[in-house]
This record gives sequence, structure tokens and C-alpha cells, in this order.
Amino acid sequence: MQNLIVRTALLGDVPRMTEIYTPYVEADTASFETVAPDTGEMARRLQKTTEVFPWLVCEQAGQVIGYAYASRLGERAGYDWSAAASVYVAGSSRRTGAGKALYNALFALLTAQGYRALYGVLASPNPASERFHERMGFVRQGLLQHAGYKFGRPMGVAYYAKDLLPVMENPPRPKPITAFSSADIAKIIEYGLL
Repeated sequence: MQNLIVRTALLGDVPRMTEIYTPYVEADTASFETVAPDTGEMARRLQKTTEVFPWLVCEQAGQVIGYAYASRLGERAGYDWSAAASVYVAGSSRRTGAGKALYNALFALLTAQGYRALYGVLASPNPASERFHERMGFVRQGLLQHAGYKFGRPMGVAYYAKDLLPVMENPPRPKPITAFSSADIAKIIEYGLL
């Protein structure tokens, strides 16, 4: 993971993140979106997400090569201790360690926030993403077969889970990412990359 820098995403990163995500929508089955969001929509998503959850980018040689973020698993209050994770790496930067660096930092931040469990909701089949999540400590929990269609092809949705903190009765409510200072976030990210 040498030469990789993980940091909090900024609005200035939106054009590059949009560029990275567009092929996942337009030419891949990894996303169930069928129309790639423009930079305005990506900026809206970033701003809404970072009210509660981290959104990170990975740089190599000053260029953003990937990003990851967490989001709500479900809208009802009972889901408040769980999060869903997403990671996207530019095609030319896969197998550089960027996805691993992003997820390690995301895991550390979500754990510091107090989230108990993290889930990956993956279009399936997607062997590369499934293997990656398993290497990152996720365990497959189930599959919804034919849950959607992409390019006219039926696709399933595989659910992967990773425990961040032990299960317990009445756990404290997770803190929003905004409760942490920039310096604290940087320290947590650095710890997550060890």
C-alpha cells in the first residue's frame, strides 16, 4: 500500500469520483444504476452522506484512484447500529491496494463511531467483488436471486456481513462523523492503514 494516501473526500473530488463511478454504471453490472449520476448529483450524495457517515478517497501520485463510503442499511431506527459499505476503484488502479486501504480506513472510522456491523450489498454474480469482500473479512449471508436486471440480464443481490464491534444489549448510539474533528479523523484513518 505504499504511495497510497487515504483522506476524507472533498467537493473538489466530485468530478474524479464521478469519472470513476460512470463505467460501473454504463459498462458493468456492479451497480444497479442504469444512468450515471452527473457531478451535481454526486455532490448532493457526498454532502448528504457526510452528515452522518464517512466518505473517503484514495490518492496515488496526487490523483484520486478510488473512493469508499458508508450509508444507512435501512431507514427504520432499528438499523441505526448497522451500515452499508461501498467501494469503487478506477479500472486502471485495481489491484494496487486502494480498495483494501479504503476499506481498512472505513472500518476504523465506523468502529470509532460505534457501528456494530457493516454490510456489503453486491450485485451477483460478481466474483471479483465477492472475493475482495471475503478477503476483507466479510461473510456471505445470503442471496436474493433475480432481484434486478442490468443490460437485460437477471442479476442477484448477495449480502455480506462484517462485525465491527461485539453484539451487546443496549449499545450506545453511534456518533455521526461530524462529531469527530478533522485531526481525529486523520488519526483514525492512519490507524486503519496499519
